[in-house]
Amino acid sequence: MESVRNIKKFDFWKQNTDLEKITFLLGYAILAPSYYNSQPWLFKISDNKCKFYLNPKIKLKEGDSEERNLHMSLGCAIENIIIASRYFGVLGKIDTLLENGKYIGTEITFDFKKLLSDSENNLQLDKEYEKLVDYIPFRQNAKGSFKNTPIPADIISRLSMFAFLDDFSGLRIDFLTNREQIITLGNIVVSGIKQKFKNKLYRVELSVWLHNNFRAKKEGLLINSQNSLSLLSMIISYLIPYMNVGSFFAKADLKSFKTAPVACVIGGWEEQVPVLSSDSNKSLKTKPETWVNAGRLTQRLLLEFAARGYNTSIFSSATESGNTFKEIQKLVGMTERPELIFCVGQINKGHKFTSRFEAKEKIESKI
Repeated sequence: MESVRNIKKFDFWKQNTDLEKITFLLGYAILAPSYYNSQPWLFKISDNKCKFYLNPKIKLKEGDSEERNLHMSLGCAIENIIIASRYFGVLGKIDTLLENGKYIGTEITFDFKKLLSDSENNLQLDKEYEKLVDYIPFRQNAKGSFKNTPIPADIISRLSMFAFLDDFSGLRIDFLTNREQIITLGNIVVSGIKQKFKNKLYRVELSVWLHNNFRAKKEGLLINSQNSLSLLSMIISYLIPYMNVGSFFAKADLKSFKTAPVACVIGGWEEQVPVLSSDSNKSLKTKPETWVNAGRLTQRLLLEFAARGYNTSIFSSATESGNTFKEIQKLVGMTERPELIFCVGQINKGHKFTSRFEAKEKIESKI
């Protein structure tokens, strides 16, 4: 396991300055999932504040033209550090940063004055978040067949309520448990995947981020996440720009839907709509804010399932192919835009963890 995943949470009290404490907390943020494993986030630390924003150099024109997936990836990283900060009892404010009405980032203020001494730390730890913090380094995107193990209805019911929290207002959660409906969703998703692979420019872009099992890089995805053999991974990584291998990836993804006991669809309003909140002074949300919050909600659910011993398989880009999102809306019965889909269950086979840049490599001194 990479050293970035070997986080010892009680080392937090060994950090002396605000900069050291925030950098330690960012060690959780950088373990979030991201589109193509592009890790598109950048951080700027000032006193007891940290700004989260997208790296302007990462542009995925073919795979993510609107930057929906990049914003959701940023949201996943933000949720990780919020969970960790709540656990340690140092979360202050969460502010959305706008410029000319457009989302440009999120700023988190930390309240380190509340920190107790190392010997007193157990008095302030928020136990509700302890398991989530513990599973941040171990959560991973799993591919393959799920075991025939149902997920208790009370877990699904409890996690469905997260859409009603102020943190995730304007979003919607739909858990599908009907076998026929899950398979239909899977067929829609793989249809979207196949549509994307017909685009040669998309395959060329993807080939930059998709690596065979013998290439060690800090960003991008290993083809063995699709459970392919090492030699086969080399062949596929070479062929992607020149040949439509969408059926290969679609077949592997459909396997997850055919066996998963539960599938989840996260939906959100992408137009300016009132935020459902008791705070009447909150502003309207725009598309990028919705995407960031969809990423936050998704990451929270992924960790809630991981802490209960379940694996998850994430599917995001398929909702952007043609009118596939409309088919998903019809299937689920939602008027919101489907933002992200994942399957839930238990998978026997282990996966390699995707690599990560260290937090200090993502901290910017200038914007």
